[in-house]
Amino acid sequence: FRSQLGNVYQGLLEYEPEEATDTLIECRVAGRDFVLTPAELIRLAEAKSLVVAGDAGIVEGTEVARLHPEATADESEQQEADEEEAEADVVEEEETDHGVQRGAALKLLRRLEPGEFYFKPGSARKSTGSYYTPTEIVDYLVRESLAPLVACKSAAEIERLRVMDPACGSAHFLVGAARFLGGKLYEAYRHEGDPPLAFHPDRALSAEVRRRWDKEGLAWCKRRIVEKCLFGVDLNPTAVQLAQVALWIESLAGDRPLSFFAHHIRCGNSLLGSSLANFEQPPHPKLGKPTERYTLGLFEAELKKRLAAALEERKLIDAPLPPEVRPDTPDEFVYKEDRLRRAEEATATARLLLDLRSASAFLSAIWQELPALMFSDDLARDARSRPWWNEFERVRERERFFHWELEFPEVFAEGGFDCVLGNPPWEKVKPDRKEFYGRADVLIRAFTGGELDARIRELQRADPTLRAQFDAYAERLKTLAACLKGGGDYRYTDWEINGRSTGGDPDLFKFFIERGQQVLKDGGQLGMLVPSALYNNEGCTGLRYLLLDAMKIERFYGFENRKKIFNIHSSYKFVCLVAEKSAAASADSEFGAAFMRHDLDELESGPLAGVEVLFRRSEIERLSPGTLAFLEYRSERDRELVLKMYGLLSGQTPRLLLGAEGSGAWNARFYREFDMTNDRDLWTRPDGRLYTPREVCGLDWPANRSIPFTEVRARMAEKGFWPLYEGKHIDQFLVDVKPIERWVSLDAAEKKYGRPPSGAPKLVFRDIASNTNIRTCIAAVLPERSCSGNTLATLDMPALDQRIAAAVMNSFAFDFLMRLRTAGTHLSWTYVSRVAVPPVADCQQIPAIETVSTDGAEPAERNEPYFEAVWQANRAVAQAYGLTADDLAYILSTFPVFVRKRSEFHDFLLRRLDQ
Repeated sequence: FRSQLGNVYQGLLEYEPEEATDTLIECRVAGRDFVLTPAELIRLAEAKSLVVAGDAGIVEGTEVARLHPEATADESEQQEADEEEAEADVVEEEETDHGVQRGAALKLLRRLEPGEFYFKPGSARKSTGSYYTPTEIVDYLVRESLAPLVACKSAAEIERLRVMDPACGSAHFLVGAARFLGGKLYEAYRHEGDPPLAFHPDRALSAEVRRRWDKEGLAWCKRRIVEKCLFGVDLNPTAVQLAQVALWIESLAGDRPLSFFAHHIRCGNSLLGSSLANFEQPPHPKLGKPTERYTLGLFEAELKKRLAAALEERKLIDAPLPPEVRPDTPDEFVYKEDRLRRAEEATATARLLLDLRSASAFLSAIWQELPALMFSDDLARDARSRPWWNEFERVRERERFFHWELEFPEVFAEGGFDCVLGNPPWEKVKPDRKEFYGRADVLIRAFTGGELDARIRELQRADPTLRAQFDAYAERLKTLAACLKGGGDYRYTDWEINGRSTGGDPDLFKFFIERGQQVLKDGGQLGMLVPSALYNNEGCTGLRYLLLDAMKIERFYGFENRKKIFNIHSSYKFVCLVAEKSAAASADSEFGAAFMRHDLDELESGPLAGVEVLFRRSEIERLSPGTLAFLEYRSERDRELVLKMYGLLSGQTPRLLLGAEGSGAWNARFYREFDMTNDRDLWTRPDGRLYTPREVCGLDWPANRSIPFTEVRARMAEKGFWPLYEGKHIDQFLVDVKPIERWVSLDAAEKKYGRPPSGAPKLVFRDIASNTNIRTCIAAVLPERSCSGNTLATLDMPALDQRIAAAVMNSFAFDFLMRLRTAGTHLSWTYVSRVAVPPVADCQQIPAIETVSTDGAEPAERNEPYFEAVWQANRAVAQAYGLTADDLAYILSTFPVFVRKRSEFHDFLLRRLDQ
């Protein structure tokens, strides 16, 4: 049942009901479903050179028929399978959202005629970040989070537990909690009701409890848990309704009617709201400083009085019914509904005041008038008289501010929740052009880059109001992000190191983790499924301080999505996190963690031997100073090698980090030369067209590959244009592996920045990377008179020959350290700067390897002289790190894609290791 209802909810978010008004064709491309008119289908197929396949009868009589090559469905399915296999290897391109690739298969699914009903793919699931969580993960997080809270507890103590899911969706986690706690409650009542087994033999069960327990057993216990212990919040009203239905079905006991859950399952934005703690804090940085206002005392006294009145009414909802109300009848529902209404009436004025404070982030005029409104005899009357009232109501309805103290006063009167569970949204609070324009055009999802820009311009020409609508949508999201990052509620999600913010993008899961910790009582348990960015992304630095300073990590189990646990990219990673809120966290705490797991069965059976690795706070600080990043160890052997290479074993001298400065250090300086978006004007004409060799110097390149690229480069340089290198243009010790597309105008660069770019060779490495690629760190030295875009990070290090530095960074030893730090798809300077490197003096013994050009063509297979040169460099780097032949052999084994796809090279290295 849980999976069925969860999938229903996910389907409601992912698809929108429509009625066909014309002939439509449903098709699938690269795993994505489209419902298109014949004209739209032709446009997509021709723009992307798609191979149309499937039943030709679907398009018979339409203009699409001319595109059908009579390919069989089996051939189409095979091509789709090939695409899925290619995806599973990981992302190695510049973008993670590729749209529809050229030459892909378009499989026809069915034909819709006017009047037929169908579901149109929508964007609601992505925009809300809602994904159905597999039951194995739910049960694991529920069990590991709640087990410590029920150990040796009486039935009465279990019934006093308060469990919250702040993004509950269809209540998958809450239903799991009902089952787990229901079983534990059943056992507790059994012990207390059976003297030989009683924990508390002196406690007698009441006649009513005995009757219910005897008659309905486990079902009755689950109902007790649902009615007393479970709480949820969701932004989507449909989710709230489904959650209440799910809990009612799960708690069916005998012939009892629908339970009353409205006071426990609430609709609202868990992350946006006001409280006593933040009332004087401006909800948006633009509104000023909190010290400018002195209204808290007045507000606090009034709010506490209102909360006390609301608390008394809410207590009556879960208390024994008065004699005049018959249990298990509609009268009971009406009675509890009335108690909730009275509680909300008691806090109506306070709720309005808190809504006004929260809405002032969107309507700054409210913030200026708020102090005066607080002294009003009739707040609602005076607020309605303001010119901003109508807009305020629209903002309040749209944002659904959630004020925790008002919504659950009975919980916070006792210190907070005992457990917070869930799978919070993983989306970023950033404008998404595909999400917005996808509402107007289904084809948007198929395009990226320049094709996407062109399609959006077409839509704007067809509907001139779209641009203004998008600007309003983007402004709202920017305001939301500013509230979350700068509104004062979340101090760990915008952490600073040496005065520099490490907050990064406003990912929703970050704020849900901190909100979960905030609403827990001391000793409470947090159990969440979150992206892998938590353990090593710079933007999650503050959250790691939160976990290590104010909590105690109890479970940390990481997965890669290779087996499609979720319907997202197979290289995505996520973590099952369980942690206890602790005001006295150990200064050198330790915990076990596992990474890169793939089988959910392990959550029930336990990790395989050697998979779980012990982490210590002090060790994390030495390996990741400042950021506290967790290295993605696959085994205890990984950890041992890392400590050896960092010089942290007993008797060793700690090695310097690549980003260190001083004697013996590389003294590397990191910079990005040009930004691919903000500096677009340097390589484009005023009309947006790229400068090309054909137009600048009359060379028809790259169309005519017979022209040597060295000649093209020289001729373009004479005209004042240098090639702009991106990540896709380099490989290890190679440049020009793909044709150069952009040429930087030196005149435009000097006019914009007051100086031309440096013409010296540049050491660069790819920003786009993954630790499951063939290689993770890919470095090369760009030739003279070249420029680099932001997908290439550039290093300036006068203390060391660039060719030697490239040899170290391209070595398997360095890459082994690098890939343990990288869980996402980017190599930031934060990661690279914290990798240990041999001192400059030791590096002088490492052979330099020249970077060569492939002349704009795909690189040919490497030959044995190259193998030998790379071997000599790798051996020298390994020796500089103090590694043995066995150590290096093990490191090679941790590059499985290299072993599989570069088998000849791998075998050569193994032979040289044996010599």
